[in-house]
Amino acid sequence: MGCSWRKTKSLGFLFALFVGLTPAPAAEPAPILAVFDIEDRGAGLSEETLSRLTDYLVVLLTSGGYEVVPRHQIKERISQQKEEGYKACYDQSCQVELGRELAAQKSLATQIIQVGGVCRLTGSMIDLRKATTEKASFVRSACGEKELFGALEALAEKLTGRKMVEPTKPETATIDFRRKKATEAEGARKLRKEAQEADLARKRRRKAQEEQAAKKRMKDALATQQGTGQESGPTVGIYDLTIGFHPCLVFPNLGETLSVDLGEEGKGEVEMGFGYVLDAQIDFDIGTGVYLGGFGLYYQAKDEKDSDEEVKYLAIGLAMRAHFDLLKSLELRFSMEMGMGFYLGTSIRPDAGGEVQVLDDSGGLFFKPSIELVWYPIRSLGLILEFGTMFEMVGGPDDHDLLLPPLLFLSLGLEAGI
Repeated sequence: MGCSWRKTKSLGFLFALFVGLTPAPAAEPAPILAVFDIEDRGAGLSEETLSRLTDYLVVLLTSGGYEVVPRHQIKERISQQKEEGYKACYDQSCQVELGRELAAQKSLATQIIQVGGVCRLTGSMIDLRKATTEKASFVRSACGEKELFGALEALAEKLTGRKMVEPTKPETATIDFRRKKATEAEGARKLRKEAQEADLARKRRRKAQEEQAAKKRMKDALATQQGTGQESGPTVGIYDLTIGFHPCLVFPNLGETLSVDLGEEGKGEVEMGFGYVLDAQIDFDIGTGVYLGGFGLYYQAKDEKDSDEEVKYLAIGLAMRAHFDLLKSLELRFSMEMGMGFYLGTSIRPDAGGEVQVLDDSGGLFFKPSIELVWYPIRSLGLILEFGTMFEMVGGPDDHDLLLPPLLFLSLGLEAGI
């Protein structure tokens, strides 16, 4: 009995020693993979972009556990085949043959296929020993280069079964978190600003729509009143555009004369008598009863003492008018015209006597403030009684050098509104 126990113990010791000395089976080597260039099937990518995508796919598959044949060996072999008359190595038979020559166990054919505005990345892994497709998968993606790089990562995960995650250091993660928070805060501020601007734009559009609706209601009411023979209401502020023409009677200058330096001939002065002005205007409604536009004015007058002396003057510039209702069809307006004046063929005789000289010269800043009383006998036509002054000023506000002396005028004008 004791002998049997000793034999069993010895056999157990020898078995354990045998197992301990027996070498563990070697780990299975990583399969060798030949990765061929990505084929573009309608995405319109450049060769440089396809090359970058293929390089990145090689990196992903290497990190996924494959030993990948260097790309330059594949390119050299394809170049040799092309010299021998082979076509581009995209079809499966070519890739199987080339992969076997490179001692690879598997090969990968990748395509980017665009259908409509969407790209699909397909990958087919072939077992070169059996010449059969071992794995195949696809990923949908946008067709931009950045999106395709991300799609390659998803495709590599499906083919290798491993998650493609770039390791991040703790300090890098902290920095990335702070950047993310800063980006989110900046994005929130941008969104708030855009929301405020959008709200302000909506208010402006609503105000403009309300003003247009008010104008339309007033026009419709006036049209209804005229159609039924009722008394017309005021037409102030309901026109988008007005065109006016103002012939004016100009009174003699108010104590000032037009004095011009004639060089060697000395000075010359013109005491303007009665004259006339032709003034044309066009302006647009900018809201709240204010109109803004432009004007062109021509003035001509003779000297009271010397009929050979004559002033011809042209002015152009901006015009602004403010409207105020008085009665149903009567309104009061304050008008200001401001621009540049020019002398056209002005005739002046030197004070010391001699021949009349004709001057063509530029003037200065021209002003024409006035008060207008407008009566609308019909909806689209206004008769204007205007009274005001006009003058030209050169120099700053402390240097009132009046080239065109102040002149009073009275005008009966006409305007049409649409």
